[in-house]
Amino acid sequence: MHALRSPHGLALTLLLTCTLALAGCDSAGSLDRDEDARPGLRSSAAADAPSTTRIGNYDVTFNGREVDRANPSVIKFRYTVTGTGAGAPLDNFFLEVPSCAGVPFVFAESFLGTNVQSGLSGVTWLEPVPANGSREYVVAFFSDVPTGTVRAGTTADGVQTLGQVPGPCGSVAEARYAVSGTVYVDADADAARDGEESGVPGVRVLLTNGAVTLTATTDGTGAYQFNAPAGAYTLSVPASSGGAAFNEGLFASYAYTGSGSAEQAVTVGAAVSGKDFGFALRVQAVLQSLRSGTIATETEDAKFWTKQMRAASKGHQPKDVTLATLAGYLTRIEGLLLREPFQFGAGNKFAVALEILDRPIRTPYDLYLQQLLTAELNVVSGRGSTSEAFNMALLAYGEAVAVSTRPTTLRMQSRSATAAAELDPATLDEATVVLDTFNRSGGGTTRPR
Repeated sequence: MHALRSPHGLALTLLLTCTLALAGCDSAGSLDRDEDARPGLRSSAAADAPSTTRIGNYDVTFNGREVDRANPSVIKFRYTVTGTGAGAPLDNFFLEVPSCAGVPFVFAESFLGTNVQSGLSGVTWLEPVPANGSREYVVAFFSDVPTGTVRAGTTADGVQTLGQVPGPCGSVAEARYAVSGTVYVDADADAARDGEESGVPGVRVLLTNGAVTLTATTDGTGAYQFNAPAGAYTLSVPASSGGAAFNEGLFASYAYTGSGSAEQAVTVGAAVSGKDFGFALRVQAVLQSLRSGTIATETEDAKFWTKQMRAASKGHQPKDVTLATLAGYLTRIEGLLLREPFQFGAGNKFAVALEILDRPIRTPYDLYLQQLLTAELNVVSGRGSTSEAFNMALLAYGEAVAVSTRPTTLRMQSRSATAAAELDPATLDEATVVLDTFNRSGGGTTRPR
């Protein structure tokens, strides 16, 4: 992709823009607007009235096509992207620029070329926008570019959503189809996603046909989606992806449970869904990483959390965590991944949690729930690994094991009883060791939070 702008080249780019346009720039680097559009061209005040399209959680408003007042050969297309307040902040905004429009110039940090997520050619602006924020964008041309229909994309939390907006010259002709799936923790390693197996966030997924490679990043539920033209592709989860993606951590701690490498052939000609990638925990690798400090944590053991819950259950202020904060932890755990195994009721939530942490250990399942709740308290309190994706993958594994190994008398009352395939009892013992090691890896030093 060609970098159209860089922070160090900002002044030079504006100078070249002003020189080429033979017009004065204002302090923001924008060209003068035309109050009276040049005859024969469609102005924003006349033919191109503003229109707004909801793309993902953002409203993309086309503010119009304008002819520059000082230099009538300059045509500008203006947009405003406004967050609805829902979802993640905007990572970037993309606008398709068809070849019929020629080469544009812009006034903000951007890249011109093939957008890696959509595979379309155009301008990608890289400035982030808060979920409830707004930002304006301008793309301009030194030619008489008419208004057509182009694609625009909003990317939030690594996931791009495409829509159609008025834009330079284009008409959307090429059909695109959704390709979607989930990267998940395959707790029973059977290469099939069961109802209790949750997804892994922050994993980079690739879709390539040899000429173009599209990228997507799994969201908080482990889901990803591409919008691709018809054709034959290879869908893959690479072991190395660079940047902030969790791919390296995923392959270090988990093994792909499908056949061969983490690749699937896919033919696109209609919407394709259910292209899932399962990964099973590499128990010995994770234990070694936790014991050696390769995966660093600040976790506390079950005794620490038992003391906090005992005080809170009596209405007393815990030593290391405020009552309100501890209550917030339990609320977060109730909505974390699965509805089971932890719901603390409408009464004294602290007393219910204390019962799990401090009950007499009569069965392996009692011990396991104690360690799982301890792990979840460590994660929601910020005491887990610095990698949130590692933490959530570990809890996805832990909750799946909890549901799948639940004693039969309890499983008959469980909503997941029909979805859960019971695991070998050895898996419960193994999972208990993993969670206990995680909970003890921080050294058990108390820290106020």
